[in-house]
Amino acid sequence: SQDFTLTSSAGGLAFATPLASAADAQLTVNGLSITRSSNSVNDVIDGVTLQLQTLTSGPARVDLSRDTQSAKANITGLVSAYNDFNETLKSLGDSGSDVEGLGGSLAGDSLLRTIRNQVRNLLVGNSSTPSGEVSALRDVGISFDRNGKMTLDASKLDTALASKFSDVAQMFSAGT
Repeated sequence: SQDFTLTSSAGGLAFATPLASAADAQLTVNGLSITRSSNSVNDVIDGVTLQLQTLTSGPARVDLSRDTQSAKANITGLVSAYNDFNETLKSLGDSGSDVEGLGGSLAGDSLLRTIRNQVRNLLVGNSSTPSGEVSALRDVGISFDRNGKMTLDASKLDTALASKFSDVAQMFSAGT
């Protein structure tokens, strides 16, 4: 459906080899014949985008690779969100804070320590849905430094996502 033609009014346009006629992509998946106007097919196999590269006359090899970047971005976001949360608690509890309006407003209040401890315990403890060798955030490279800041070992996370993706997903999402 995306066919086009080339013409030249000067007569100097020539091609050394004939151009192939444009045609829609045609493929068969599990016995179902499929035609698409693009070589990028993302609505045939749930969660998979097929990038059709060459014409074949029989079965074709399909290489699958998992996109772990969105999972990595979400986990990195968790680390940032916790650190922002922790900084807010510090500001609220610091009587010398210069944050306008809120700084030091809960200085001396044990509620801050209770909230910080409860959230941290949730994060350092084992998941309620561990899987395989992944049972806690420490197994994917998340830890706390001596100042209470959450840190991420990106190399350890990359390794976990590459070799134990299903376990990581189960631990974070309970399989949902």
